[in-house]
Amino acid sequence: MSKRPIHHAAIVNHSSVAQSEREKRSAPRVACTIPTRVELEGKRSTSTIHDLSATGAALILDGDIELGQVMTLQFALPRDSSGDIRCAGLVRSVRRADGSYVCGVEFHNLDSSLRRTVAEWVRDELTPAPGDIARNHWRGEVHASEAFLVPDTDEPRKVLRWQPGMAELFKQVAQHLVEQDRVFVPYIGSDLSEGDRIDLEVVAPTCHFVFRVLAEVVWVQRTPSGAWGKGVGLRLAGMTPLDRHTLKAQLQYFKIEADRFR
Repeated sequence: MSKRPIHHAAIVNHSSVAQSEREKRSAPRVACTIPTRVELEGKRSTSTIHDLSATGAALILDGDIELGQVMTLQFALPRDSSGDIRCAGLVRSVRRADGSYVCGVEFHNLDSSLRRTVAEWVRDELTPAPGDIARNHWRGEVHASEAFLVPDTDEPRKVLRWQPGMAELFKQVAQHLVEQDRVFVPYIGSDLSEGDRIDLEVVAPTCHFVFRVLAEVVWVQRTPSGAWGKGVGLRLAGMTPLDRHTLKAQLQYFKIEADRFR
């Protein structure tokens, strides 16, 4: 994977990392102190995870780190007997902090059972507060737009269909999908768990076109949090330029229609 140089942000303290990145996440993070072994470009070292979620972690590293680098992580969850967690960590963000680098890494090659183990540990450590789950606060009424699993399908994966019923809500969702590779979907069922691979279908109002993308469940909101009920945090896979072009075309249609009736 190619690397690209970055501009390091201003110095921040460790405690501010999770909050400043909150809006981009599909799963809540919990502050922690977990020793971890790191292997990066053949060099082994030790570090500490300072916050953890089902999707990734923030850890402190010395030396120059670049976006796009991939490291191997190995750590054990406190008070958990499941054994070591081993996975790849893709560097998604880097910040200077106290002379070191705070690296936000996204977990890859993480077995689905281990994904659930991490999620359950986070759930036990943290009761999410309102707004802690990324994009779980879509503006407008959403209670008539909960996603559902498509019944009696012969597809190799479960299909989660989401039909935001109003144009204003769909525009929020479509714009978010253009910009992000993760999304929180309102879902009241109980048949999904962390690590599941599914196909997410998003259906625009008054349209027969179905936008479909492969996704992994990285967080399940089983109980209401604040003003919000159940749902799932998804990480999307394989969003292509054509996918984003299609969503942008739909957004342009709604803009044209809105302008026409002014």
